[in-house]
Amino acid sequence: MVFDDITGRSISADTANPDTQMGGGFILVPGTFQITGFELAAGNVTGTTFTGVRYTLSVWSTLSTGAVNAGSPAFSGLLGTFTGTDIATLNNGTELLLPITLASPLTISSTTMGIAVSFEGTTDGVNFNSINGLTPVLTSGSLPAVGTLEFNLLPKR
Repeated sequence: MVFDDITGRSISADTANPDTQMGGGFILVPGTFQITGFELAAGNVTGTTFTGVRYTLSVWSTLSTGAVNAGSPAFSGLLGTFTGTDIATLNNGTELLLPITLASPLTISSTTMGIAVSFEGTTDGVNFNSINGLTPVLTSGSLPAVGTLEFNLLPKR
């Protein structure tokens, strides 16, 4: 593991709009990491019950620590985009844990990393749509210690 954003922190779903894609930048301890998977959590505050969730996870090797705008994006050096579907019930006001195992390890050799996640939901098992309130779960509270070698992008349930 590379970073722990869970231990001792609170979790919640974002109710601000739009919130269909969210991400974060991370400064890592020096070294090369082989990431073999992620655990994502979709939070549902839409007022709807979904019968399935589709995710898109994008991982970048470079994080801009300066001003961010159209000419200077927050992330660059796309390492990979991963998608998948989980056919499971996601009730309003709950979270769904989505463990992802990568087909081959993702190598992170820089000291920065950017991640963006989006979710789409379905109520009929066929048609998936992006909707405000179906969002990656947020963590809050005391920040993890610098140099911690655990990485869980989003909270476990």
